[in-house]
Amino acid sequence: MHVVKNQVSSGLESVNDNINEVQLLQYNLSETRAEAQEQREKENRRNNVVLYNILESNGARGDDRNKEDAAFCLQLFSSLQVGVSKEDLICLIRLGKRSDSSDQARPRPRPVTVHFGS
Repeated sequence: MHVVKNQVSSGLESVNDNINEVQLLQYNLSETRAEAQEQREKENRRNNVVLYNILESNGARGDDRNKEDAAFCLQLFSSLQVGVSKEDLICLIRLGKRSDSSDQARPRPRPVTVHFGS
């Protein structure tokens, strides 16, 4: 009986060690995945530029406002002679909530994020 108990205890210890090893491997795998995701996000943001104090268009539709933002950005980049064309702009996004149109006393321009192609 004592021999069986020792063998069972030894087997349980081995299983417990294997479980701990698997848990450690799972933790390392999740850490590696998180680091890879962070690197992908950094790579995606590498070609972004945030422009501040660009007055927002009064266009009724979001598409119209976005086109005006793109035209302003292209004009700005052209005046800076940085060689950016319309094809280089992947996406333009106004950050933050749009201010209420009734608040004309002091319009609050929201920053624009410009995503460039690589």
